[in-house]
Amino acid sequence: MSVVNVLLTKREGMLCTDTFGYDVAGRVLGEVSKCIIVPHHRLAIATRGSAALAWNAAILVSVTSMPAGIDSLIPQAERFMQRILDASLYQMGRAGCMDGEVTIVGWSDAAGAPVGHYLEWIESRGTLFAEPIQPGRYDMQPRLLPEFAPDTRHANDPPAMFRGIANAQRKMAAARYPGNPVGGRLILTTVNRHGMEQRQIHAWPDDVAKLRAVAPVTEAEPA
Repeated sequence: MSVVNVLLTKREGMLCTDTFGYDVAGRVLGEVSKCIIVPHHRLAIATRGSAALAWNAAILVSVTSMPAGIDSLIPQAERFMQRILDASLYQMGRAGCMDGEVTIVGWSDAAGAPVGHYLEWIESRGTLFAEPIQPGRYDMQPRLLPEFAPDTRHANDPPAMFRGIANAQRKMAAARYPGNPVGGRLILTTVNRHGMEQRQIHAWPDDVAKLRAVAPVTEAEPA
């Protein structure tokens, strides 16, 4: 279960991810970067599913003519998703098709503010689900069930709130999907008018060797 949480304010876009990576059977292999930044476009790209998606998306964005950054990318979102999914399948040596989820946060010169978009390609339907991320609230992937709702006392302190949300998602994963834990490190990516930065805001004391021995749960993650 991969954590991808977002907050958009008037001045900054923040995207927070964990770092646990899994093999195709769902077992923890170690840590991977789930959020890749493209500084010259002031773009952060995070994925759930294959970790290769984020890298392929960043490569594609880096070599594509996008004079307006995220404002140039969103109108071609469907083609963008199809190309990075195809590249990821090729990289993994697999034929066929796959689903994919991509969260993009970047600075929009047109809006004069950070913007974010959630893109999901649903292969069985052959359709792209695209939704703008609403500013001023914490957007969570996976969404928390009511019994795991985080403490909101730190809502005005984004790093503290992101830690609280991720810990709640970690508890939910442990309770419902013990073979697919949230863990490793919590990485916060920030984008604003002037540029980008990434930093670690939390680390969990996980033993990867022990987690590898846990049989994965094959039930689908909650939407």
